Amino acid sequence: MTVDVLRLDAREESLLDGDMIRVLRATLGHDMSQELMEDASFQLAERLGRLEQLVAERDLAGVHRLAHGLTALAGQVGLMQFSAVARDLANCARTGDHVAVPAVAARLVRLGEESLFSLAGFID
Repeated sequence: MTVDVLRLDAREESLLDGDMIRVLRATLGHDMSQELMEDASFQLAERLGRLEQLVAERDLAGVHRLAHGLTALAGQVGLMQFSAVARDLANCARTGDHVAVPAVAARLVRLGEESLFSLAGFID
């Protein structure tokens, strides 16, 4: 008797859209694109810390605003999965889903940490 085993990989496939990075570099030049990615990394890290505080305070309006801003910021530097989860979080907060907000926020923080490492790989 043979058994087929399917291996599942729990990691995200690609956190950073390499095509977006190449477009940024071609459009802005190497130095300006580096500066943009460095600033985005700093902003994402800072906002993720603030997000955890807002979730703990159950401030859904604050979570909505912050998640909406994270959606745009992440999209600008090619963190498309992060942007999608941030959009999901903004929607949960907008609709007042007190159960989903902490769960989606925790997912966003985990994905954010991985995304920052991925982004750091493109920063010289």
